[in-house]
This record gives sequence, C-alpha cells and structure tokens, in this order.
Amino acid sequence: MFKFIASAIGLTMLILAGPVWAQQTWCGNQSPAEDHPLAWPTLKPGFSPLIQEKDYEGAYRYVLGEYRSAFGSQDPELMDGLQQKAMTYLQRRKTEGELPSEWDTVFSPSRNAELLILDGRAPRIHQVSCDSPAWDNPESPAVAVFYLASAMNRLASDTIRQAQILAAREADQARRSYEDWLFNGFAMWPWEMKLNELRIEKDFLSPAPEWQFTALRPSVALAVRSDSFNRSQLDHALVIEPIGYVRYLDGSRHQDWWGVSPIVTVTSENGGGYGMLARYNQFTLGAAHHESVDEVLVYFSVDLYQYLLTQEEKLRRAKTFFGGD
Repeated sequence: MFKFIASAIGLTMLILAGPVWAQQTWCGNQSPAEDHPLAWPTLKPGFSPLIQEKDYEGAYRYVLGEYRSAFGSQDPELMDGLQQKAMTYLQRRKTEGELPSEWDTVFSPSRNAELLILDGRAPRIHQVSCDSPAWDNPESPAVAVFYLASAMNRLASDTIRQAQILAAREADQARRSYEDWLFNGFAMWPWEMKLNELRIEKDFLSPAPEWQFTALRPSVALAVRSDSFNRSQLDHALVIEPIGYVRYLDGSRHQDWWGVSPIVTVTSENGGGYGMLARYNQFTLGAAHHESVDEVLVYFSVDLYQYLLTQEEKLRRAKTFFGGD
C-alpha cells in the first residue's frame, strides 16, 4: 500500500530467506576437513559468546589467535603476513564496514594453486599447489591459512547478515509504530498534521514520534460557572487551543496520551475567556478566566474529532503522509 511498507517487507523477506552457503572448496576439489583445528565447527563455540555480546572484533582476534597458537611458530614469516592482513582489515572495517571479499581465496588454473593475498613487510601472494600433499596434512600452516581465511570470510558475511536482520526488524517496528500513530493516536486536524510533519524525517528508520503539537484546535465544551457552593450555571462554549502539547504513554502503542494547552474560549452567556486545558485521551478539563463576569469558569469536554474521521479518510491521510499515489 505504501512504498515504504513494501520496501521494508521486501527487505525482510529477503533477509529471512538468508544466504545459501555453498560448500567451501579449494582448488576446485579440496574440501575442508570438519575436524581441522580451524574448521568452522571447531572455532564457532569459542567465538559465539563474543558474537552474542556484539564484540565482532574480538571474534576476528579469536580466530587469528587460534591460528597463532596452533601454527604460528612453524612459519613466523607467514604468521607476520596474516597478522598484518588481519590488523589492516580490522582498521578498514571501522570506516568501511564488513568486507568478506578481503578474505576470498582464488583458484588459479595457470598456477594450479589456491591463492590468498597477504600483507607483511611487502604484500605477497600466499599459494599452495593443488597437487601438494599438504592438503591432507592437518598440521600444515600453509593450508591452515585457507581455513583461517574461510572463517574470517564467514564471520564478515554473518555479521552483515545479522546487521541486515536487525535493520529489517527495526524497519518493521518503525512501520508498525507509524501505523499506530496514524490510526490509533490523537487525531490531528489537517493543519496539525502539516505542522507535525515538519519535525519528522521521513526516512522511517526511527519509530513514530512519542509526542506532538496541537495548533488552532477547536472543540466544544460545557462551561460551569459556580456563584456559590450550592448554585452553578451551565453554559456552552467554543474552545480554541492556539498551541499545545500531547504526550503518548510509554508502551501504549499510541492509544493513550495526556496533554496540556493554553485555551481561548467563547461562551454564549459569559463572554470570552482565557486559561489552560489538560487532557487525558479524549477527555479534557480546563479553566478560563472571564473578565466580563470576573470569574473563572470550569470546562468539561470530550474530543470527538477522531470519531468523525472515517477509515477511508484515515487511509487517504496515511497514503499522503507516506508519499503514496
């Protein structure tokens, strides 16, 4: 119905479908061993608590530390290259976000080898021939590099996916909050809607506002003038709120609110007055001083405007607000 809603739902469906993880292979036919020290099932229990705490950098450092513990001493130069690559990556992700492709390995038919670009004192290419017996050796530091790269790549991809899921959830929550605000909230006259739109950034990445203005809001009220404790006079009044404030109750989904406004009143028998009004949901209670009679009148009213709006009118306003056709 609304372009924003359609986009959010489309994104949500795309994310919930999730990526289809292809079976990792190197050299086109070398599959990772599940019992390798750096295999994903082996590493995951160690860094999962870090992921749950959103310490993604800690998870990357954990994987690198596991390589260092198991293989680092066997080839210090190779360890230096991996260390430099990992530190460079951690710096880049702070400004550029996750970059899974930085950990992609490449099969080179011309070299008949699997390749990974490393950093170090001089950037170089790490490669292992596809015919090398090292592929079958779980203690080979050269092959373990590809296990590390695979884990880093998947960590980055999973982090992106989790961020996308979170964004989709937040977009859906924002959509729902705006629906609550427009359909359940304190009904606005057209000019009040325009006024409140001025302070809303319509990217809809944040929930609907928890407060709003009233402006030049008219209502009818029953005015009570009390000459004494035992005698009161009733009068009909037109009440205008030049400007006011309405605040929604936390957790009410925009169905409950309170507010305050200055008021200007006109009565049929007691002239005009000015004062203050307080509201809770549709009910208002006010007091205004009337100079013509030099007394304070008390006002009671029920704001019926939202009951005058049909569902079709609410839908039309919502489409206009969301920029629909």
